[in-house]
Amino acid sequence: MIVWIVEDVPLDAKRAARAVVTVAKQKLGNLHESELKLYWNRTIEWDSNPRIERFDSADLNVPEKSVQHQPQIVILDLFFDSHSFRGEDFLRSLRQWELSQPGTPAWVILWSVRTGLKEVDHFLQEEPRRDRRVVSLKTKGDIALIEAVAGCWRSLEEELYP
Repeated sequence: MIVWIVEDVPLDAKRAARAVVTVAKQKLGNLHESELKLYWNRTIEWDSNPRIERFDSADLNVPEKSVQHQPQIVILDLFFDSHSFRGEDFLRSLRQWELSQPGTPAWVILWSVRTGLKEVDHFLQEEPRRDRRVVSLKTKGDIALIEAVAGCWRSLEEELYP
């Protein structure tokens, strides 16, 4: 299982990683360490070669072709520095890139603090209706994220083993 965590705050990225590992342990047992690959984008930006680092790597060297690790699940924060709304552009770029990749698009979990901004609230409400592989959480809480990751993982299993 390949999971991207797109989050600019290191503490929140670690919380997201813990949530994914919790689900991976339930699903994979002792195999979770070898079967789970976590990658981290800390800029919430997509350019010609977005920086996707191995989350658990000690040296955090970026692979030469960092986007070669196509995700099955993406945990996407929407804001950079708590005020720059980048999540929508990142999601659109991800979806565009996925069109050139084999397989199905990733499940994307929108994991962000509610701001009250109309543009953001509209995106959080409408995107899951437009893109059936997007899940919008009402809170940036750990339990909600664990449940969302488990749900996306379950959906992936159902696709592979109908």
